[in-house]
Amino acid sequence: MSSGDDDQTISRQPEFTFRAELTPEQIAFFREWDAAVPTLYFMDICVANIAKVAGPTPPTDPRKAAWLDELRRLDRPQHAFSYLLALMEKGSDPRAHLPDEALADQISQDLASLRTFFSQARVYESNAMVALYLRELRGNPVELARPRYLAFLRAANEEFELHRPLARRLRLAQATKILERADALGVSRQHLTVAVVLACLYGNPHAINVMKFKPDPQRFAAENALADVMMIRRFMEQKLELEKMAAEGRCPYLRVKLLTDDEGVRQLARYFEPSSLRSRSDGGGRETRLVTNVQFLKLLTDLAVDRQKRSAMSQHTDDHERDEFDALCTMILGGTESGA
Repeated sequence: MSSGDDDQTISRQPEFTFRAELTPEQIAFFREWDAAVPTLYFMDICVANIAKVAGPTPPTDPRKAAWLDELRRLDRPQHAFSYLLALMEKGSDPRAHLPDEALADQISQDLASLRTFFSQARVYESNAMVALYLRELRGNPVELARPRYLAFLRAANEEFELHRPLARRLRLAQATKILERADALGVSRQHLTVAVVLACLYGNPHAINVMKFKPDPQRFAAENALADVMMIRRFMEQKLELEKMAAEGRCPYLRVKLLTDDEGVRQLARYFEPSSLRSRSDGGGRETRLVTNVQFLKLLTDLAVDRQKRSAMSQHTDDHERDEFDALCTMILGGTESGA
């Protein structure tokens, strides 16, 4: 962390991973061991809704029933559940029509329902904390560059027609135009929205599922697509901050995890791992810059699949394929850093 309170950098805490083939009994053991680690779970708005409306009768929807089983399994004294991501989405959505007082009452009822559902785990945010945050958030975007991101996503849908597949020989030229459009709109080439749009161009099914581009521009829900992408970013920011606090003994939760009912978002989030977060005061707000490690080749599904096929056939990587991936990396890493 830097010396000043107004300018600070948070870096990712050390962690390790391992791979092994396990028996069903071993899987059950590790699953239980995993659930024993004190964890703060960030719920998206859908998971929060499933928990808050839970009643004595099991839901007929098998997906919702599975979520309730999982939430009850995680309902332990060492855990907490955060409503923050749902609050950010509700409070900053410009399409919301509820008056401030009605929205505050609705959120207060949500928190009460969640506290009723979780009999052992705590709901992380207090009513006072949520009320204060909502007053600051109401009617204002969480990200000041939101209009630029929306314009970029609409260009991806209308101008670049990413709702339809593109011939492979045309992809790199199209990617170049997409990056140039990001520059023109003041969106960093390294921003999460740009990475997800490029993932759609290169056939990533999870990115395509999240974006939901449409031939009819009126049917493309740019606000929804951006909300899903920015939820990943917001979660990564919270993860870095809270895990640093835990390492310093200022937070009892050793881990932070995302619970989302959107399979596309869940799978897409796996390609991104937060590395560091820098924040500083900027006029009336606060500027943050998140650095992430991206599994970029895997994110670009078509290039990754082609490389795997050639590797399985013991063939050298095609020069064009290698050049295409390298060219993308060069354009992105050497691109304009304006924008958030």
